This record gives sequence, C-alpha cells and structure tokens, in this order.
Amino acid sequence: MSSIQVYFSDKDILIVPLAKRNEFCAMGGIEPGKKHTLPIDPEDLGKELITASEISDHSTAIAMKDIVWVEGKLAGIKSPRVFSRKYRNISIEKSDYYTITEMKQNPNGEYLGSEDTPTVTLPLAANAKELGQAVLDYFDMHKKCNNDNMRSFSLLSGGKLEYRAPSSGFLDVGDAHTDAYQVYIFEEAQDCYIGFIFADFYKEISRKGIENKWKSSYKIDGPVMFRKAEGGFFLYEASYDDALWAIQSKFFLEDSHWQEWAMFIDKSKCGEDTISQIKSEYNEIAKSCRIIPD
Repeated sequence: MSSIQVYFSDKDILIVPLAKRNEFCAMGGIEPGKKHTLPIDPEDLGKELITASEISDHSTAIAMKDIVWVEGKLAGIKSPRVFSRKYRNISIEKSDYYTITEMKQNPNGEYLGSEDTPTVTLPLAANAKELGQAVLDYFDMHKKCNNDNMRSFSLLSGGKLEYRAPSSGFLDVGDAHTDAYQVYIFEEAQDCYIGFIFADFYKEISRKGIENKWKSSYKIDGPVMFRKAEGGFFLYEASYDDALWAIQSKFFLEDSHWQEWAMFIDKSKCGEDTISQIKSEYNEIAKSCRIIPD
C-alpha cells in the first residue's frame, strides 16, 4: 500500500509521497517532494504520481522525531495555518485500486478526512494519463463547487439547509463540540463566531426568554432587542450591542424545534474593521439561507 498527498493552489501543485507507518511510527512526508506550476499536462502529472507512489511503496517507516514538513518546505511557508489557506489537499491511496479523496482543514491548519467528501476510485491498470486526468478532474470539480460558494447540511427532520459559505478569514470548526449544526470562527479573533445552533436552551423564544439566557451566559447588562423578522427565512431576531459584546440571533423553526443563526463578537479581541466584517458576513449569509426538501 502507498500514500501520496497532492496540494493544489491556483498557481502550483505539490506532490509528497508518504512513508509507511507502523504502531511505533507516524506517517510522514518523504523529501524532497515535487513542485510544478499549473497548468500541468495530465500524463506528466500521472507519471509524477506513479513515481511518488513507488517511492511510498518502497519506503521505510519514519519515526516521529524524524518527520519533516515537506509540503511547507516546498511552498516556502512556515505556518500550517497560512499553508492550509493557500492549498487544498487531495489524498491518493493505492491498495487494490487508487482511491482519490479531498482532505478538509481544521482550525490548526491540519488536513483531516471527512465523511462528507466524495471519493473517486481508479483501477491499478490505469495509465499515467488516466490517473493524472482523474486527479485534475477531481480538483476541478471541487473548485467549481467552491466557486459556487454554497454549503449545506442535513437537518434532523429531513431535507437540507443551504447557505452561502463565509468568505476567507473564517474557519470551519464543524459543530465545535457544542450543540450545533455548523460553526465558523474568525481566524484572527477566535472567540468570535457565527453558526447554526440548536435553540433548545431557551425556555421560550421571546424577548424575556432570550434576555434571561444571554444575561446568564454572557453577563450582559442592558436589554435585548427582539422583534419579528421582516419576511424571508427567519421568524424572529434578537440582538445586543454594547462596548464589550455584539450578539445577534435569527430564529427559524425546524419541525417544531427552534434553531438559530447566531453571531457572537467579543469586542476586546478585535478592532472595528473585524467587527464590521463579521457582522456583514453574518447578515449576507442569513439572506442566502433556504431549506431544500428531500
């Protein structure tokens, strides 16, 4: 079995064969790796991938202390977070066939597998041109999806909620280990977030119910603004804004259960430009929300 990591930016492609791992050693990149400017001929790419696969297949395991961040060296980038914002990662595994799948970035800049990512398989008999073309097609497919800039998640009651993805600067942290569908934190001020959250912790969706909860959770002093939403997807909205916090929630019903599109900004952690950017993203995404039935 062999493993290759392929990293795409808009300008270049990095190919890094990985060493085998055993219970005492970690998977690690094998130097020197290869860097190519895009566009690249499919057959040339396929040849590079086959060579990298052979290097991986004949490698010996690398101990943790000897692992080198090959892709960072190839790109001339020292920070994994910076690297992951510039490069998307496709993993190619070879066993009984080639398996091609995209890895997703976490807030620390690490690339991890995701159940939501489609997988493409290719027979081992595929030639260099076929392998190279399959990888380029896979990358282009996801690039087009990314350009469409829409995301969705499955609702507990069935169907999906579709929305416009946040712009660069926001990190996808999944459910953030909380009672949420989806949360995004702001990279430069990670105590600030926007997200789709289950609203079960409110005793009632009213000014009093929300104000009581926010006072206990965020220690706010003043009153919460609460009103019916002006048409569209959401039914109610609540907000609070003072020198320390900016909090806002827009509520919608999902199969008789309240959910909220929430925003939380700790003003002590960011400047006015950041506050304005987060608020703008929050409101623009709210406008894009819609339910797609099964």
